[in-house]
Amino acid sequence: SLTCLKRICLPKDILSSDVSLKIIICYTFLNHNIFKEVTMNIEQAVELIYTGLVSEESVPVKLRAYHELDRELLAQVQEALDFAIEYYKGEPLIPKKLAAALVDIYGAFYFNSGFSENELRELEDIGMDLQEKSIELFED
Repeated sequence: SLTCLKRICLPKDILSSDVSLKIIICYTFLNHNIFKEVTMNIEQAVELIYTGLVSEESVPVKLRAYHELDRELLAQVQEALDFAIEYYKGEPLIPKKLAAALVDIYGAFYFNSGFSENELRELEDIGMDLQEKSIELFED
């Protein structure tokens, strides 16, 4: 799986909701660093997180219907969440829509059956990763 090593972004004082921010996310995969440039604004990020985690087309809803894991949407959600973490770092408030998407996120990826043991472990790991990111987002 991909592990996020570091996020690099522009200084907070130049940010506003209508400004797109370019961040470079460095992942390590099979001992190789992969750099991915992501450009979005905070409204796009919040909408993507909500759509990917809560809507009728979300990753958890698809999984509950025993569809295959939508890795592409999940990767987009994770990038948007990394963006939101940087954007809201040190801020006392975040949008309700963003908070609602992350409530009990671990539980949304926890299954007792319907998938192979490896898939169940992978889904649990995804839930734990998203839970850790949500904790990072909510921290001061």
